[in-house]
Amino acid sequence: PGLGLVLDEVHFDRYNKRYGSDGIHEPLSWAKVEDQVTDFRDNVVFADIMSTEKASHSMLDWMIHLGMHRFVPRHFEEDGETSPLIQAALHVARDTKLKDSLEDTDANTATENVDKDSEEAPSDVSKNS
Repeated sequence: PGLGLVLDEVHFDRYNKRYGSDGIHEPLSWAKVEDQVTDFRDNVVFADIMSTEKASHSMLDWMIHLGMHRFVPRHFEEDGETSPLIQAALHVARDTKLKDSLEDTDANTATENVDKDSEEAPSDVSKNS
């Protein structure tokens, strides 16, 4: 829901880098009015968000219905390029599967070695007796 979407601070980094030190313009900063900005944000913006949420329950409604949605690629994303986040998830899944496979192989090899040792042990004992 859009109710809680807030631009917390306007940044002037690019402006200040380009114009702030050119001798004509002054850098822009919120430092002089930071207390007023904080008071306005806390007492007006956040207060309005809280009272609206209390009256409309938009976030609660959104959370209740969240489980009804399927989070799958949209029709135009399936044929296109996979997003970097999905690519990373696929790499993790593949690496985890590979790691599990290697661990299973190591465990099977160890079990086979124990089985071979057990098969050989009785015959060795019978030879010595």
